Amino acid sequence: MDSSRATSGLAAQNGMHAAASVNAVTKSGTNTLHGNAFEFLRHRALNATSPFAAIGPDGKRQDDGLLRNQFGGTVGGPIVRDRLFFFGGYQGTSRRFRPADQIAWVPTAEMLAGDFTRFASPACNNGRQINLGGGFVGNRINPALFSPAALNIAKRLPATTDPCGQITFGTTDDSNEGQALGRIDYQWSADHSVFGRYMATFITKPPVVSPVTTPLNKNAIRGVPAPVPPNTQVPPAAGSPSFRPIAVGSDSDVRKSAMRTNDAP
Repeated sequence: MDSSRATSGLAAQNGMHAAASVNAVTKSGTNTLHGNAFEFLRHRALNATSPFAAIGPDGKRQDDGLLRNQFGGTVGGPIVRDRLFFFGGYQGTSRRFRPADQIAWVPTAEMLAGDFTRFASPACNNGRQINLGGGFVGNRINPALFSPAALNIAKRLPATTDPCGQITFGTTDDSNEGQALGRIDYQWSADHSVFGRYMATFITKPPVVSPVTTPLNKNAIRGVPAPVPPNTQVPPAAGSPSFRPIAVGSDSDVRKSAMRTNDAP
Protein backbone atom coordinates (compact mmCIF):
# COMPACT_ATOMS: atom_id res chain seq x y z
CA MET A 1 0.00 0.00 0.00
CA ASP A 2 1.34 3.41 -1.01
CA SER A 3 0.55 6.37 1.19
CA SER A 4 1.20 10.11 1.28
CA ARG A 5 0.76 12.65 4.05
CA ALA A 6 0.08 16.36 4.00
CA THR A 7 0.39 18.31 7.24
CA SER A 8 -0.07 21.87 5.99
CA GLY A 9 -1.16 23.74 2.90
CA LEU A 10 -3.85 21.17 2.04
CA ALA A 11 -5.46 21.25 -1.37
CA ALA A 12 -9.18 21.94 -1.80
CA GLN A 13 -9.88 18.24 -2.39
CA ASN A 14 -8.98 17.50 1.25
CA GLY A 15 -11.75 19.70 2.64
CA MET A 16 -11.49 22.04 5.61
CA HIS A 17 -10.06 20.51 8.79
CA ALA A 18 -7.26 21.21 11.23
CA ALA A 19 -5.56 17.81 11.19
CA ALA A 20 -3.26 16.29 8.60
CA SER A 21 -4.47 14.40 5.55
CA VAL A 22 -3.38 10.85 4.74
CA ASN A 23 -3.96 9.42 1.27
CA ALA A 24 -3.57 5.64 0.92
CA VAL A 25 -3.57 3.69 -2.33
CA THR A 26 -4.15 -0.05 -2.02
CA LYS A 27 -2.96 -2.67 -4.44
CA SER A 28 -5.31 -4.30 -6.91
CA GLY A 29 -5.46 -7.78 -8.36
CA THR A 30 -3.94 -8.72 -11.70
CA ASN A 31 -4.33 -11.52 -14.21
CA THR A 32 -1.92 -13.61 -12.14
CA LEU A 33 -2.66 -14.98 -8.69
CA HIS A 34 -0.18 -13.62 -6.17
CA GLY A 35 0.03 -13.57 -2.38
CA ASN A 36 2.33 -13.36 0.60
CA ALA A 37 2.34 -14.11 4.31
CA PHE A 38 4.33 -12.78 7.23
CA GLU A 39 4.86 -13.37 10.94
CA PHE A 40 6.74 -11.20 13.44
CA LEU A 41 7.30 -12.68 16.89
CA ARG A 42 8.46 -11.15 20.16
CA HIS A 43 8.92 -13.49 23.11
CA ARG A 44 9.79 -13.01 26.75
CA ALA A 45 12.68 -15.47 26.44
CA LEU A 46 14.46 -12.95 24.22
CA ASN A 47 13.92 -9.98 26.54
CA ALA A 48 16.13 -8.82 29.37
CA THR A 49 14.59 -9.17 32.83
CA SER A 50 13.75 -5.95 34.62
CA PRO A 51 16.05 -5.33 37.61
CA PHE A 52 12.97 -4.19 39.55
CA ALA A 53 10.83 -7.26 38.82
CA ALA A 54 9.43 -9.35 41.63
CA ILE A 55 11.40 -12.43 42.70
CA GLY A 56 9.63 -15.71 42.04
CA PRO A 57 9.58 -18.94 44.07
CA ASP A 58 12.73 -20.09 42.28
CA GLY A 59 14.66 -17.11 43.63
CA LYS A 60 14.95 -15.45 40.22
CA ARG A 61 13.35 -12.25 39.01
CA GLN A 62 10.19 -12.84 37.02
CA ASP A 63 10.06 -12.03 33.31
CA ASP A 64 7.47 -9.77 31.69
CA GLY A 65 5.46 -12.64 30.19
CA LEU A 66 5.60 -11.03 26.76
CA LEU A 67 4.20 -12.97 23.81
CA ARG A 68 3.47 -10.77 20.80
CA ASN A 69 2.50 -12.10 17.40
CA GLN A 70 2.01 -9.86 14.40
CA PHE A 71 0.87 -11.89 11.43
CA GLY A 72 -1.07 -11.67 8.20
CA GLY A 73 -0.88 -11.80 4.45
CA THR A 74 -2.31 -10.66 1.14
CA VAL A 75 -3.72 -12.37 -1.93
CA GLY A 76 -4.88 -11.00 -5.26
CA GLY A 77 -5.80 -12.30 -8.67
CA PRO A 78 -8.37 -12.45 -11.47
CA ILE A 79 -12.07 -13.23 -11.17
CA VAL A 80 -12.69 -12.66 -14.87
CA ARG A 81 -9.51 -12.35 -16.88
CA ASP A 82 -8.79 -8.83 -18.16
CA ARG A 83 -12.05 -7.60 -16.59
CA LEU A 84 -12.65 -8.30 -12.91
CA PHE A 85 -9.98 -8.60 -10.22
CA PHE A 86 -9.84 -9.03 -6.46
CA PHE A 87 -7.34 -8.21 -3.74
CA GLY A 88 -7.49 -8.87 0.00
CA GLY A 89 -5.25 -8.58 3.01
CA TYR A 90 -5.27 -9.08 6.76
CA GLN A 91 -2.98 -8.16 9.63
CA GLY A 92 -3.52 -9.33 13.18
CA THR A 93 -1.62 -8.43 16.34
CA SER A 94 -1.98 -10.47 19.51
CA ARG A 95 -0.17 -9.37 22.66
CA ARG A 96 0.08 -11.02 26.07
CA PHE A 97 2.07 -8.90 28.48
CA ARG A 98 2.43 -9.21 32.26
CA PRO A 99 5.13 -6.85 33.57
CA ALA A 100 6.24 -7.95 37.02
CA ASP A 101 8.01 -4.74 38.07
CA GLN A 102 5.08 -2.66 39.34
CA ILE A 103 5.89 -1.04 42.70
CA ALA A 104 3.52 0.22 45.39
CA TRP A 105 3.60 0.85 49.14
CA VAL A 106 1.20 -0.55 51.72
CA PRO A 107 1.03 -0.12 55.52
CA THR A 108 3.33 -2.38 57.48
CA ALA A 109 2.35 -4.14 60.70
CA GLU A 110 4.33 -1.51 62.64
CA MET A 111 2.46 1.32 60.94
CA LEU A 112 -0.90 -0.28 61.68
CA ALA A 113 0.19 -0.44 65.31
CA GLY A 114 0.92 3.30 65.24
CA ASP A 115 4.70 3.05 64.97
CA PHE A 116 6.02 5.03 61.99
CA THR A 117 9.59 5.39 63.20
CA ARG A 118 11.04 2.98 60.66
CA PHE A 119 8.90 4.41 57.84
CA ALA A 120 10.16 7.96 58.63
CA SER A 121 13.78 6.89 59.06
CA PRO A 122 16.57 7.72 56.58
CA ALA A 123 16.55 4.09 55.39
CA CYS A 124 13.11 4.62 53.81
CA ASN A 125 13.58 8.22 52.65
CA ASN A 126 16.79 8.35 50.63
CA GLY A 127 18.92 9.17 53.68
CA ARG A 128 16.62 11.89 55.00
CA GLN A 129 15.00 11.76 58.44
CA ILE A 130 11.32 12.79 58.49
CA ASN A 131 9.52 14.00 61.58
CA LEU A 132 5.78 13.52 61.26
CA GLY A 133 3.36 16.05 62.73
CA GLY A 134 -0.40 16.26 63.04
CA GLY A 135 -0.85 14.09 66.10
CA PHE A 136 2.43 12.16 65.85
CA VAL A 137 4.83 12.23 68.78
CA GLY A 138 8.26 10.83 68.00
CA ASN A 139 6.78 9.45 64.77
CA ARG A 140 4.28 7.41 66.78
CA ILE A 141 0.53 7.80 67.05
CA ASN A 142 -2.31 6.13 68.92
CA PRO A 143 -3.84 3.59 66.50
CA ALA A 144 -7.24 4.27 68.06
CA LEU A 145 -7.20 7.52 66.08
CA PHE A 146 -7.11 5.68 62.76
CA SER A 147 -10.19 5.81 60.56
CA PRO A 148 -12.18 2.54 60.75
CA ALA A 149 -12.88 2.80 57.02
CA ALA A 150 -9.16 3.15 56.26
CA LEU A 151 -8.33 0.16 58.47
CA ASN A 152 -11.00 -1.88 56.69
CA ILE A 153 -9.31 -1.15 53.37
CA ALA A 154 -5.80 -1.69 54.73
CA LYS A 155 -6.56 -5.19 55.97
CA ARG A 156 -7.56 -6.19 52.44
CA LEU A 157 -4.22 -5.13 50.98
CA PRO A 158 -1.41 -7.66 50.58
CA ALA A 159 1.08 -8.00 53.42
CA THR A 160 4.64 -6.81 52.99
CA THR A 161 7.90 -7.98 54.47
CA ASP A 162 9.71 -4.79 53.43
CA PRO A 163 10.31 -2.50 56.44
CA CYS A 164 9.34 0.50 54.32
CA GLY A 165 6.12 -1.10 53.07
CA GLN A 166 7.16 -1.66 49.47
CA ILE A 167 5.60 -4.46 47.43
CA THR A 168 6.39 -5.50 43.87
CA PHE A 169 3.68 -7.07 41.76
CA GLY A 170 2.64 -7.76 38.18
CA THR A 171 -0.19 -6.45 36.05
CA THR A 172 -1.90 -7.67 32.89
CA ASP A 173 -1.77 -5.76 29.62
CA ASP A 174 -3.30 -7.93 26.88
CA SER A 175 -4.77 -6.84 23.58
CA ASN A 176 -5.93 -8.17 20.21
CA GLU A 177 -6.03 -6.13 17.02
CA GLY A 178 -6.98 -6.90 13.45
CA GLN A 179 -7.19 -5.05 10.16
CA ALA A 180 -8.85 -6.58 7.10
CA LEU A 181 -8.98 -5.11 3.61
CA GLY A 182 -10.85 -6.18 0.48
CA ARG A 183 -10.88 -4.61 -2.97
CA ILE A 184 -12.62 -5.35 -6.27
CA ASP A 185 -11.55 -3.78 -9.58
CA TYR A 186 -13.61 -3.81 -12.76
CA GLN A 187 -12.04 -2.77 -16.06
CA TRP A 188 -15.08 -1.47 -17.90
CA SER A 189 -13.12 -0.53 -21.00
CA ALA A 190 -9.72 0.74 -21.93
CA ASP A 191 -10.80 4.19 -20.77
CA HIS A 192 -13.12 3.43 -17.85
CA SER A 193 -12.56 1.55 -14.62
CA VAL A 194 -14.44 1.11 -11.36
CA PHE A 195 -13.21 -0.17 -8.00
CA GLY A 196 -14.67 -0.69 -4.55
CA ARG A 197 -12.77 -1.08 -1.30
CA TYR A 198 -13.77 -2.14 2.21
CA MET A 199 -11.60 -2.02 5.32
CA ALA A 200 -12.49 -3.13 8.85
CA THR A 201 -10.50 -2.71 12.05
CA PHE A 202 -11.12 -4.08 15.53
CA ILE A 203 -9.34 -3.64 18.85
CA THR A 204 -10.14 -5.58 22.02
CA LYS A 205 -8.38 -4.79 25.27
CA PRO A 206 -9.49 -6.23 28.62
CA PRO A 207 -9.50 -3.80 31.56
CA VAL A 208 -6.28 -3.60 33.54
CA VAL A 209 -8.09 -3.62 36.89
CA SER A 210 -10.12 -6.77 37.49
CA PRO A 211 -10.80 -9.06 40.47
CA VAL A 212 -7.80 -11.25 39.67
CA THR A 213 -5.41 -8.82 37.98
CA THR A 214 -2.88 -8.03 40.70
CA PRO A 215 -2.12 -8.90 44.32
CA LEU A 216 -2.75 -5.24 45.09
CA ASN A 217 -6.44 -5.31 44.19
CA LYS A 218 -7.57 -8.92 44.16
CA ASN A 219 -8.61 -8.84 47.80
CA ALA A 220 -9.93 -5.28 47.87
CA ILE A 221 -12.50 -5.75 45.09
CA ARG A 222 -13.13 -9.48 45.23
CA GLY A 223 -16.57 -10.40 43.98
CA VAL A 224 -16.91 -7.39 41.67
CA PRO A 225 -17.37 -8.57 38.06
CA ALA A 226 -14.84 -7.26 35.56
CA PRO A 227 -16.18 -4.82 32.94
CA VAL A 228 -16.90 -6.10 29.45
CA PRO A 229 -13.72 -5.77 27.36
CA PRO A 230 -13.98 -2.82 24.98
CA ASN A 231 -14.44 -3.72 21.34
CA THR A 232 -14.12 -1.02 18.72
CA GLN A 233 -14.83 -1.68 15.07
CA VAL A 234 -14.07 0.90 12.42
CA PRO A 235 -15.20 -0.30 8.98
CA PRO A 236 -14.84 2.38 6.30
CA ALA A 237 -16.23 1.54 2.86
CA ALA A 238 -15.20 3.33 -0.31
CA GLY A 239 -16.27 2.93 -3.88
CA SER A 240 -14.41 4.88 -6.54
CA PRO A 241 -15.51 4.84 -10.17
CA SER A 242 -12.88 6.50 -12.32
CA PHE A 243 -13.77 7.68 -15.83
CA ARG A 244 -11.05 8.72 -18.23
CA PRO A 245 -12.23 10.32 -21.48
CA ILE A 246 -10.31 9.72 -24.64
CA ALA A 247 -9.59 13.42 -25.11
CA VAL A 248 -5.96 14.17 -24.31
CA GLY A 249 -5.42 16.33 -21.24
CA SER A 250 -8.88 15.63 -19.81
CA ASP A 251 -9.49 13.50 -16.76
CA SER A 252 -12.45 12.79 -14.48
CA ASP A 253 -12.42 11.04 -11.14
CA VAL A 254 -15.58 10.42 -9.05
CA ARG A 255 -15.27 9.06 -5.51
CA LYS A 256 -17.68 8.24 -2.70
CA SER A 257 -16.85 6.93 0.76
CA ALA A 258 -18.53 6.18 4.09
CA MET A 259 -17.28 5.32 7.57
CA ARG A 260 -18.98 3.67 10.54
CA THR A 261 -17.65 3.27 14.05
CA ASN A 262 -19.10 0.96 16.69
CA ASP A 263 -17.96 1.16 20.33
CA ALA A 264 -19.02 -1.79 22.46
CA PRO A 265 -19.73 -0.94 26.11
